[in-house]
Amino acid sequence: DSPLRHAESIVHEAAHSFLNLLLDASGGLGGLEGMYWSPWRGMQRPALGIVHGAWAFSIVHALYHRLWSMRGCGLLPDNQLRYCRDRSDYELARLE
Repeated sequence: DSPLRHAESIVHEAAHSFLNLLLDASGGLGGLEGMYWSPWRGMQRPALGIVHGAWAFSIVHALYHRLWSMRGCGLLPDNQLRYCRDRSDYELARLE
């Protein structure tokens, strides 16, 4: 119910849509196939799923990192700023 979680969901889904547009315009992944471990799902996923996860969660990380580093532009209370810092760290750890 948090406005930050709603913003995260919108940014996450928009990232998927944008990546699909890029992949359609460029002809896809160039034949990249196979199954790879997904830290987001905790299971093997096709290459396209891994690319989508890495892209979408890197954008989510960027959202929270930017909010944290800009101190929420003075609009977020301390508890939400801490949440931004923690989510930024969490997403970065999953991307490493």
